Amino acid sequence: MSGQWFLEIAASEHGPARRVAIEPGTTIGRSSQNSMVLPDGSVSSFHARIDAGPVVSDVGSQNGVFIEGLGRIPEGKLVALKPGMRIQFARTETLVIHEATDVDGAASTVYRRRRVDPVTAPAQGPTPSPEPSPSPVPPSAPPVPSQRDPIRANSSREPGAPPAATLGPKGDTAAVRALETMGARLILLDPAQPRVVPILAATNTMGAKSAANIHIQSEAVSDHHAEIAFVASTSSFQIKDLGSANGTTLNRATLTPEVSQRVELDSVIRVGPVDAVLRADVESDGSLTPSDFDERVAARLIAKGKLKAATMKQRRKGASGPLGDALILGGDVSPSTWADAAREVRLLGPARGGGVAKAIMIFFFFVVLAVAIAVMVFREQIFGSR
Repeated sequence: MSGQWFLEIAASEHGPARRVAIEPGTTIGRSSQNSMVLPDGSVSSFHARIDAGPVVSDVGSQNGVFIEGLGRIPEGKLVALKPGMRIQFARTETLVIHEATDVDGAASTVYRRRRVDPVTAPAQGPTPSPEPSPSPVPPSAPPVPSQRDPIRANSSREPGAPPAATLGPKGDTAAVRALETMGARLILLDPAQPRVVPILAATNTMGAKSAANIHIQSEAVSDHHAEIAFVASTSSFQIKDLGSANGTTLNRATLTPEVSQRVELDSVIRVGPVDAVLRADVESDGSLTPSDFDERVAARLIAKGKLKAATMKQRRKGASGPLGDALILGGDVSPSTWADAAREVRLLGPARGGGVAKAIMIFFFFVVLAVAIAVMVFREQIFGSR
């Protein structure tokens, strides 16, 4: 298809709506070295790339590239762009536009997909419009089906219809900003696709519906199964069962439907038959999680015989992220085993430098002291014969 391709970037707190021409070799990311710079903290320095076709690919971003109808695409996978396709780079929303030129070059038309509610309106093919509008994507626009698109539970809709979805994380602005920096994530052991799911929205729905922020492909999971919320004022998470058929548990305890329960870090959430572990790089008191936390948890598991030292070394060597994420995702430890050990490590408090050396010194001190006392008590027996 001849002509010029563009990405229309939706207006956000990071800037007004704008349209950027794309061509083979266009790089996308937060760094100023990219062809297309996205000043969004959730976007990686080098996030994605456009190549001939045109096609888009994720070049190893932390928070992913999400495409309408596909969800999050695997790193390195090439996906062909289509007019009207909606793409989300982490939290930044974009719309693909193609300006086609006639054979004689005399006229051009911008092709865009009509924005319709996918729940209540039939799918429409691309329809021409005389000029692309740089206005932000309206709330009623169809969502990119991804793990992070929140459900507006209170939006108006026809009786019996599922909740309408919105693109990108919405809700408490303070909560969203906090989540961008704390590295909150779910280690989701979805049998269909085990993965790490970043939490970037104040309210996140877990369910089998493709519009759920955290999409789980299981017949035992309800369309809208559970909800995870982040409360910025207390830097804490809450979980709530949404009246699911097969229930939700938190650290083996079954939740009462529609009643929120606080979730501590490294807790296990079970949605139907699927386990997930909530993790973050910031503790509930706002302090950074110690850099050696995962190492200490792993050491405790090794001491208990629940993890092999060789396995830990192998995971540490090959892991591109936190050691705990790799151990859980790789099936080396069960979620509940990790959660129990993590809870014990937190109760013990921060590790103190030189703790092992001090313990050894204290041990030898008492050994020497015991020998000295023994000599004093039995010196007559020892030296009496001289």
